[in-house]
Amino acid sequence: MNWAGSAFVWTYGNVPLTGLPPWITRLFVQLCSGLEPSEQSPTQQWLDQARQRFELAAWHWCTGENPEAEAQYHATTTYDHGIQILVANIEEPYDAHGDSTNPRFKMPGRYLNALHWDGPLALTTTPRFASDMTGWRDAGAVFMPQSFPTATEGGDDIPTVIRHAEAWGWPRAQIRPLAQTYAGAAGARPDATQQNAQAAELGVGVTPYTVEQSIGSPALDQLRQAIERPTQPTTSGGGGTVATDWWTVPYPGMPMAKVDGFPRPLYPPDSAKQGKRPSVDGPDVLALKRFCQRVGRWPDQAYDDTYSNQFSHGKSGNVKETGIAGFQRQQHIDATGYWGEKSFNTARSVKIPEGLPDAGEQAFDAECVDLTNQAWALFKGAEPVPPPSKTIREQALAKAVSQLGYAESPAGSNLTKFGAWYGMDGNPWCAMFVTWAYLQAGPSKSFVKGARWAYCPYVVADARAGRNGLTTTDDPIPGDLVVYDWQRDTIYDHIGIVEKVTGKNTFDAIEGNTSTSNNSNGGQVMRRSRTTSDAGIVFVRVREP
Repeated sequence: MNWAGSAFVWTYGNVPLTGLPPWITRLFVQLCSGLEPSEQSPTQQWLDQARQRFELAAWHWCTGENPEAEAQYHATTTYDHGIQILVANIEEPYDAHGDSTNPRFKMPGRYLNALHWDGPLALTTTPRFASDMTGWRDAGAVFMPQSFPTATEGGDDIPTVIRHAEAWGWPRAQIRPLAQTYAGAAGARPDATQQNAQAAELGVGVTPYTVEQSIGSPALDQLRQAIERPTQPTTSGGGGTVATDWWTVPYPGMPMAKVDGFPRPLYPPDSAKQGKRPSVDGPDVLALKRFCQRVGRWPDQAYDDTYSNQFSHGKSGNVKETGIAGFQRQQHIDATGYWGEKSFNTARSVKIPEGLPDAGEQAFDAECVDLTNQAWALFKGAEPVPPPSKTIREQALAKAVSQLGYAESPAGSNLTKFGAWYGMDGNPWCAMFVTWAYLQAGPSKSFVKGARWAYCPYVVADARAGRNGLTTTDDPIPGDLVVYDWQRDTIYDHIGIVEKVTGKNTFDAIEGNTSTSNNSNGGQVMRRSRTTSDAGIVFVRVREP
């Protein structure tokens, strides 16, 4: 994109879409102010009409409230309007006035890093803006400092803003001043003929501000040469300075590189929030990082084989750090950063474009193919499904089994590590043992330390009432609780954990404070074989966390 024929719009309703000169071919329209739509944001009807005559660019005011949130909102709004060009306007809220210790100094970079924008990009500022814009420059953005030189505006002419921009590291090839064409507070306009001569002498194009306020004046015609002068931004890469237009259009195609198969889908760690299973490391990730480096989407560096969030979604707004999502956007694939067969086949079919090292070569080269084939041998189209994680009931049962043979000491004292842990040492401890097993297994809404869970009748009462994650069940499974009423007098005496159901009316349980001679106060952790006729029995199911 060369930015020629562009013009800014302030009040869209005053723009006669059929009355502008034919050499104005692109309109910058204001969509956002901070984190909300701008008061000047055009209606959808106007945008639809404007698209029939002009290319549109989105122009966003930055208020500095939250650079990261602003960037994400601006990018999303631009995409939602179907616009491919983004212009950010940063003024006083982002201006550190040259003070590198001021938090504002880094705010332009913070905004850019959160933007993740791959299309044409421009930055407009006040005439002598003085915060760090290095990232914007390196990303190939076009810099449009305001040149509003009338006495009432108190600004600077084109040579002055060019000198200031160059002093802040901008190459002239990336500078395109925002030239005042509106009438200032006193009704005066700059001398457009002089502006045109200044731009010609310096070899820069300009963008008029604002087009609707220039209608009826000679300003546009007098500036035409400068407005139509192309700006070709450059960015360093591969040892030289190259044109960046390659990233504004899809990659050129070529016959698909042949591989043994599609190894597997790939998902980054943050995909777990969307119900995906993050991918394990593998050689196919190495292949993709090499591929993305070759197509200008990932730095040339030593790669690891991890499908990280940064590689998936991009780690900055710099084109060469946009990773998988950047490649997907350029190819008009849904830019989730997730890797599927559509993205895989597209990658095998693209050619390195002009403007990048090794232009004209197959981007998915022999090394990418070899790494992909290694991954195919490992995964065969899908990662092995890991065994399901154990339920908290299964984990609690395993903890209880691990204590078989434990005995209180001294015998008959009810002194145990379970009572000491619970805070009620010296008391009957079968329920404390069960609580310990469950809380060792993991967090539970049912079991907490405290007097309530040292008393078996409370377990039954809560289960019957459906409280605290407990319910009764007639179909016990391993890990369920079993509560005993030996006297059948509705006073529940003892509790254990079901280990397995051995028959229609029989089961094994792991119980604390039991023995073959004393069911409820025997002092040991034992496996007991029980029948449902032994006592009044209630089976209790513990809800998963």
